[in-house]
Amino acid sequence: APGGGGLAVMPPAPSPNRSAAGSALHMSFLSTPSRIPQSSPAHGGDLSMATPLFSPGFTASSPAMPASAMHAAQGGVIAAPSQSNVDAYAAALAEVIAGMSADARSAAAAGAPCTRFKELEEERLRVAEGENRGEYNGGPQGLLVNLWDLLRFMLGEADASVGLPKGGAAPGRIAWGLAGGAKAFLQAQYMGIVDAHVAGGAVHAAHARIAAYVEQLEKSGALSAQATLQGSRVTVGAADVPFWPLLYMCLRCGALEEAVAVARAAAQQSNPDSDGAVFDCLEAAVAAQATGAGDAASWRSPAAAELRRRYELAKARGEEGGCPYRLTVLNLLSGADARRRSSVARTIEDYIWAGLWLAGAPAAAEPGAQGGGGADYDALGALERSIVGYGEAHFDPERRNPLAYALVLLQVQAFEKAVNYLAASGKTAEATHLALALDYYDVLKTEANHDAAAAAAQGNRMVLHTPGPASAGGEPELAPFVTLAPLVQLYTQRMVVADAATALAYVLRVREPYARLAQLVRLVRCNRQGYDHLLGVVREGDHRRTAGLLDAHLPDAEVKRVARTAGQKALQAGASADAIELFARAEDFHLVSDVLCEQLSASVVPPAGGAAGTGGERGFWQSAALSFLRKGIAAADGGAADEVRHNPAPPGTTNPNANPNANPEPNPNPNPKVLKMLLSLHSFFDLAARDAHQEALTTMQAMGLFPATNRDIADRVDTYHGLPMQVG
Repeated sequence: APGGGGLAVMPPAPSPNRSAAGSALHMSFLSTPSRIPQSSPAHGGDLSMATPLFSPGFTASSPAMPASAMHAAQGGVIAAPSQSNVDAYAAALAEVIAGMSADARSAAAAGAPCTRFKELEEERLRVAEGENRGEYNGGPQGLLVNLWDLLRFMLGEADASVGLPKGGAAPGRIAWGLAGGAKAFLQAQYMGIVDAHVAGGAVHAAHARIAAYVEQLEKSGALSAQATLQGSRVTVGAADVPFWPLLYMCLRCGALEEAVAVARAAAQQSNPDSDGAVFDCLEAAVAAQATGAGDAASWRSPAAAELRRRYELAKARGEEGGCPYRLTVLNLLSGADARRRSSVARTIEDYIWAGLWLAGAPAAAEPGAQGGGGADYDALGALERSIVGYGEAHFDPERRNPLAYALVLLQVQAFEKAVNYLAASGKTAEATHLALALDYYDVLKTEANHDAAAAAAQGNRMVLHTPGPASAGGEPELAPFVTLAPLVQLYTQRMVVADAATALAYVLRVREPYARLAQLVRLVRCNRQGYDHLLGVVREGDHRRTAGLLDAHLPDAEVKRVARTAGQKALQAGASADAIELFARAEDFHLVSDVLCEQLSASVVPPAGGAAGTGGERGFWQSAALSFLRKGIAAADGGAADEVRHNPAPPGTTNPNANPNANPEPNPNPNPKVLKMLLSLHSFFDLAARDAHQEALTTMQAMGLFPATNRDIADRVDTYHGLPMQVG
């Protein structure tokens, strides 16, 4: 026996391709040759193997193998994929996700995700419909372009001066910044509609283009009779149009300077409606826009007070039946009535735009509020409730165009409801990428910052609706949070096998520690033949793990935690060979030894009727134990601790995974003595089954269990009771 340890030599045993539990047995850590070489006890067999284990050619001094250079090692390990197995569109989306680095959140950054998503969808639209299309497209693909363009404005990618405040801010200021971005998008979108309707771009001045558009509306009968027949008119360029509708359209396009030009032209034409108060309010609005003070600043001027007086006087006189555009403009410029969002709105976008404009109006603020504070946030919440209150059936009654309703929800900052509605409508890809983009900018409620979402994610449950009462339309209420990890899992359910590297980019966007650990473990467990690619290989000599794909994104301790937890999951599923491979990559060799001892203990006696030593799985575990002993790991460091045993999840959680913040505790090194004893027992029963009784007894002599005389019985009983649990 080698080293006097009493280790008997196993007879030849072919290694099966699969265990009864379905584990892949040929892997890089304990891949065994088809034949275990015989070594004679007389010559002190050295446990030499016919083929190198771990990864061929690796020694303690070998440099770590880069993930891009992973190759197929002996034992059937799958190499890193040379090309993506997903389609080009999905690969392009994944490239944007992979580019979401923490230091690229500025509007000018090349990795701005919403901008890149918009460019990708615009390219798809050009391919699908050709170049001869208008800027505004109401089809599904056009709506998807608009969705990402909206978020560009809201999140500050389109214009750093509007949208999400930079550097963090109070919730009210964040909401106000997002509202400003949504308003800027709706204005730019409307200006695009104007430009699309003014033929050939022959009209260069913006206010002249708007006037030409108003002229078209008047000729087509789109303006009401009151707007056309009541109120003064103004000539701008070649167009002679009603003054108040033109002024409203300038405001609707966000063209404040053009509105000033219209008021100036009207005054020069002795128009009675364009007086000093209107002109002063418009100039105050331009100044507030230039300084970033917001609409509320212009509403505090004496001119705005005068327009509020005119508005209230017109209402008191019952002039609502007059030109609706006059009352609307007076209200917008003075902030007189925040609840009367617009009497001339022709679309839901018009209605939301007016609500965003008036969100900070003095009438919506609490006493003493100066705009831009908590009162603004409350007004925006009221706007959201008014839109959501209509119910999804109002906007998408047959669920044929969920993107249209999602756009509406996004405009009023109902981000979580927009994501959940897309997911509930089967738009998994759109919902996933929308959620990841919003989460990237920290404006989405997920399991990382919402208790109800965290509880659902721990149970791996996707929650799209709340269990409460239905909305006014009879539909269940959309959940006010997003269970991001289950959503990512749904989107990557095929990708984890077809293209693990692409799936990893999505999993890494999950920020909640337990949820991300669970997703990483799932990724590893779904790639049973690709452990080398994901987790690296264990080198000969120092028995340390080389870098795998996960190491390019995670610290070493977290990669080992993933491997360790995946090993525990594999063990729970009865996939012991997988568990060994995973524990080895966590450098938890004491757990490798434990699994080997458990398997050998369960198969000490050959199966009835089977040839001794040749039972497929029994023979494999004998060979695997020999391979492990040959590596000499018993004298090495026992590796990291078993966190699942020593550091369970915090009380009150249902998460079965290890605590990612726990500190490892030391664990004993693997004990080769137990493995040698079990192998000796295997050899004893194999020899006895072949009636080689004397050889069988000789095999057991080193264990000191069989008494030679009556006087030895008591000592042998004590020896038996002192055996390790796995042997006894």
